[in-house]
Amino acid sequence: MHPKLFIRICIVVMMSLFFITNITAQDGKSWTFLVYIAADNDLEQFALEDIAQMIEVGSSDEVNIVIQIDRAEGYSSDWADFTDTRRFYVTKQASLGELRSIEQLGEVDMSDPQSLTDFIVWGATNYPAEKYSLIIWSHGGGWNGIGPDYGNDQSMLSIAEIDLALANARELTGIDQFEFVAFDACLMAQLEVFQALADDAKYGIAAEEVIPGNGYNYTPILNYLVNNPNTTVEDFLPVIVDSYMEFYATVTTNYRFFDLHTFDLSVLDVVDSALADFVTVANANMTDVFNAIGVARVGAQNFSYASDFQFVDMIDVMSLIVKGSQNADVQASAQAVIDAVTNAVFYTRTTDNMPNAKGLSVYFPILADTFNKDAYVASGVTPVMAEEWVSFLNTFHATATEILANNNVSITVTNTSYISDTVSVLTPPTISFETTGTAIIDLQYVALYQNPTGGQIIVAQAPLAIYTQDIEGNLRSSYPDGDYSSFYTWDVLMSYMDINGEKTPILLEYQTRSAQFKMDGIFCWVANEICTQASVFFDSATRQMASLWVTVDTGNGQVTAAVKPNSGDTFTPSLATITPDGEIQNISQPAQIVFGDETPSFYYAPAQSGDYSILLLIRDLTGEYQAANAFITVNNDDMPQDVRGFPEAEQLGVNFAYPIVWGDSVIQDLGDGNYRYYVSNEDLSAYIYLELLAGNSLDDAYANLEGFIMETVTPLQDP
Repeated sequence: MHPKLFIRICIVVMMSLFFITNITAQDGKSWTFLVYIAADNDLEQFALEDIAQMIEVGSSDEVNIVIQIDRAEGYSSDWADFTDTRRFYVTKQASLGELRSIEQLGEVDMSDPQSLTDFIVWGATNYPAEKYSLIIWSHGGGWNGIGPDYGNDQSMLSIAEIDLALANARELTGIDQFEFVAFDACLMAQLEVFQALADDAKYGIAAEEVIPGNGYNYTPILNYLVNNPNTTVEDFLPVIVDSYMEFYATVTTNYRFFDLHTFDLSVLDVVDSALADFVTVANANMTDVFNAIGVARVGAQNFSYASDFQFVDMIDVMSLIVKGSQNADVQASAQAVIDAVTNAVFYTRTTDNMPNAKGLSVYFPILADTFNKDAYVASGVTPVMAEEWVSFLNTFHATATEILANNNVSITVTNTSYISDTVSVLTPPTISFETTGTAIIDLQYVALYQNPTGGQIIVAQAPLAIYTQDIEGNLRSSYPDGDYSSFYTWDVLMSYMDINGEKTPILLEYQTRSAQFKMDGIFCWVANEICTQASVFFDSATRQMASLWVTVDTGNGQVTAAVKPNSGDTFTPSLATITPDGEIQNISQPAQIVFGDETPSFYYAPAQSGDYSILLLIRDLTGEYQAANAFITVNNDDMPQDVRGFPEAEQLGVNFAYPIVWGDSVIQDLGDGNYRYYVSNEDLSAYIYLELLAGNSLDDAYANLEGFIMETVTPLQDP
């Protein structure tokens, strides 16, 4: 080899080594902020938006911001549209296009625990610091895990695998504990999840409820950290929670329920011990306290309004057990759980309409048939859950079967009446019914149109639960116990959407907890032609779409998350039918909603004329169903399309028409046998009042009427 050429090669090699060393052997900083973004799924666009927030701040002399992202095909073409897995040292940039990757790994299975271990080891080795934190970003399903990775058979990262990955990474890097491990993912503030982190981190951060698509608010989080690199984790945690809550309260306001909590993992053993003691005492006294536990489970704060994961708040359910149980030992053991969890929740915030989200949930399936025991144990939950808690659930469900074996739960329609000769939107029918049975967990109505060509189409459904305020002012749902009589008035309305200029009937299910309406169907991304089960949620006041949630089936169960439709994406509403053989089938409407400039909305209009069955359903804690039917013929021909009759017309003998858009009537108990019925417009600027006044004479009635007028009417005086 020519000597000069050899010298040039040596210089090039030495310069390359110097460049690599300059990257990998930095002086240690105060913090390394690691974010593991598993976005090889329908959340990809939100991941890019979160990284765009990070580059508004960027790393500093004392803070490393390090991310690994795996992207998907077809959801977003932004940022060069790469679909593999890449690592970035996040610096302050004007746009994503200016942020360059440090490593391009090709397609990586982000649900493989080794991938998480490798990222942490790489980040800690190349960007050492005094303190380390980790955020795991993706869909979340509590004990079901994190993911899925669409590029790898929709596989999930289980909670046991997260623990394995963190333990291996700490051993390889010498990290004693992370300052915190956080989940920018739904439903992860769960005992089963935090137990997996007990040895790995000082604190856990997660939400009990679903996390909206935009996720954490990274700009203020990183601004604080960069400006306060010597902060303690205890001072940093409230910043993360507060910035999240303020973002959804002031910036992205489509969501009614959101929360975020921080949990002190160092005292988790006290929670585990208290829970094990509670299980022992509750199992020994289950026959005596079964009803109290059942009532507590039905009324407790539950999570995931987009789907039923059967997670309930631990403090809330234990508080209701304390209040409802007459057994001193059970009360004491439940209170010990409350005290232990309260002590472990470091900093917590939630929306006002979810006051009983106290910081930690637990899996509590209400029925034996819905207890996914095998998957639960296989997910890697700790022994206290796999043994003690499973024992409690088994005992609770077995006791329900034993105690309610002769429950004879029943529901009977006693009368169907209406104020005119025919049922119409102006003369709604009232169905009176009686129920019998204890431990009732469900009471609802379903309106079915009798299709002349065969089968029945469900056009409306809603719960008929009883709602009362507890002594703290919290609204609790409950159901009748023993013999019970009531009535239900069907408004003879159906919900519709204008789709491509066509009046299209849709099926809405009222969500009591969120006060929203849910419409199920199929959502399709036009860019990649991928379709999945989804639900559109409508605001009950404006009747406009508030959010869109997709549901993905994985090997670990289902995960649900909000997605942002792009222009051209479609949603196909589905209707439910009952075939002549009694099978329930979902059928897709021929009309498709195409997302664009206008926000989808629905409206009410008179139901189609024809024969209907009003089906009343009741169910107890064993899952036993009973049903009763009221058959009605509706004649809405030539009826006005924008007004409806007074719902209480048949009971009170008074009827009037008012605008459909005003909604249902409200009943107020004024005391002393006096009741007020009223309807109002959306902004509460116009009312129609109907006062039911108690009295034994006209003088009594006049006296009550005078009080009503003085309270509600402002007289105009001639100046």
